[in-house]
Parts: sequence; structure tokens; C-alpha cells
Amino acid sequence: METKRPLRSDLLQPVQLRLDGLFERIQHLERALEEVPDGLSDNIRRRLERAALFRGLNAIQRSYEAIATVLCLILDGSTPDDEESWYGDALDQLSGTGSGRVPVVPPALADLLRVVGVYPDFDPVLELEPNLAVQRRRHAAALRAAPMLFDALTTLDARLINGTLRIGCAPDPEFVAQHPGRVERARARERALRRALSRIEEAFQDRGHCVVPFGSVVEHRVHGRSDLDLLAPGEVSREDQRVLWSVAEDVTRAEGVEFDLHFPAVYAGDFLDRIKVILGGKIAPLRDLLAAARDQKTHEK
Repeated sequence: METKRPLRSDLLQPVQLRLDGLFERIQHLERALEEVPDGLSDNIRRRLERAALFRGLNAIQRSYEAIATVLCLILDGSTPDDEESWYGDALDQLSGTGSGRVPVVPPALADLLRVVGVYPDFDPVLELEPNLAVQRRRHAAALRAAPMLFDALTTLDARLINGTLRIGCAPDPEFVAQHPGRVERARARERALRRALSRIEEAFQDRGHCVVPFGSVVEHRVHGRSDLDLLAPGEVSREDQRVLWSVAEDVTRAEGVEFDLHFPAVYAGDFLDRIKVILGGKIAPLRDLLAAARDQKTHEK
């Protein structure tokens, strides 16, 4: 599986970041499948295979969803936000034509990505065989889709580099016109996230801790489903972790948004280097974002 970073356009670095994550998750799943022990009964091996596929493919699906989201935001300025149908709508948007643009996602690739996104409606214990069959189809589709997506993105990158692609023009104006509230919902979401962030920063400071945001708010890529990604650096006791989590939960619930709060000190030592973000338009480790935030705080004093 290709792991080098092929995308040269600064505009596509957020896509490259998610593409790196996709490759890592595919490799992790392949290792997990290879590590199913020999010498077990066929029934046990099939159950272990199904469990590995379920966990690995759900992670891979999240990568495909993240790539689709960022592509829609970069190319068209908005992404579908209906909780039930947004992903299929995003694939329709990216595989559509119009406004002087060829499909960014070829229809055949969009079809494969829809297969990967299927969640089996079969009990994993009582209906092992049909559940496993769906997981295997998802797996095959995921492996076929990855190189096709890689090719589509490198083609897109080339068109951005040589200036033959218009940015900000929807692939299907009629499709976008059917969703007039999409951009306003994204703006309302960003306002709610920033209100929540301001209140959380103040509440954490009152308790002797700081908080650093990352993700969509920092990247200025908020859409109607965006949540608030937060980092609480330094040593934070178990009791303080519970208190800070409760504070963030109360604030975000009041604003009608969701959040994810990380305490790096409780993770493996390489957490701040392993997790990558977009900083200054480039891919950088989370450690660099934290250092930049601290530097900004120092200059503000």
C-alpha cells in the first residue's frame, strides 16, 4: 500500500493528512488478519476474522468519510450535513459534474466507497456467516478503493498545481441549490463551537489548567456536523480529569455540540508526535501545535 505523501498542493494537505491515516488503518487491519492464530477451530477462526474486520473496517470507513468531508469543503465550500444521508450525498457531490469540472471521485470509486460504508444487519454471534460475508465484501471494496482514491487525488493535485481546476464551483449547482441552508448551518455551528471553546478556556483557567483546540475549528473547516477537539496538556490528576471532562460536557451540551478531550500525559510517550494536524497549511505533529499555542500565550502576556 502506498504510504509516501504524493500531494504537493498546499490546498490538499488536509486531505493528505487523512490519506496517511487511511493507509495506516489498512495496514493495521491486514496485520490483524494475518495474526489470527492457527490451530483453532474453523468456527473460532471465523469469529476472530469477523471481529478483526469489523473493528478495522469501521476505522477505515472513518478515514474515507474524513477525506470526503475535507474534499467537499475545499472544492465546494460546503459539505452535506444531514445526519443520516450526508456521506452518500457527499459522494454524489464529489462524483457529479458541472461548472467546468470533471468528477473528482470517479463513479466506480464512489460505488466501492458505498460498499465499504455498509454496516451488516446481521447478529455477529447468531448470524455469523451472513455477517462475515458482508464484512468480507466491505474489505474487498476497501482494498480496491484505496489505490483508485490515490490515483484520483494525484490527478486532482496535478490539476490544482497547473491551475486547470476551478475551486469553489459546485459540481452540480442544482444539487447545491437544493440545500440553501447548508452554509448557514455550518456558520452557526462554528459560532456555537467558538462560544463553547471560549467558556471552556475560561473554566479550565479558573481551575489552573489550559486547553488547546485542534481539528476543524483551528483548520477553519467547520461544517454542520463538526465537533470540538481539545487537548489538555501537562500533568492532570485523575480527579481533575473528571472535573474538566464534566465542565466541557456541560458547556458543549448547552451549545448543542459534541467534543473530544485528550489528556496527553495518560497516553504513550509518542502521542504528541504520532498525532498529526494541519499547522500553517502543512502537516505537523500535535506537539508543534501545542508549542505554537504556548508561544502565542507567552506573547499575549
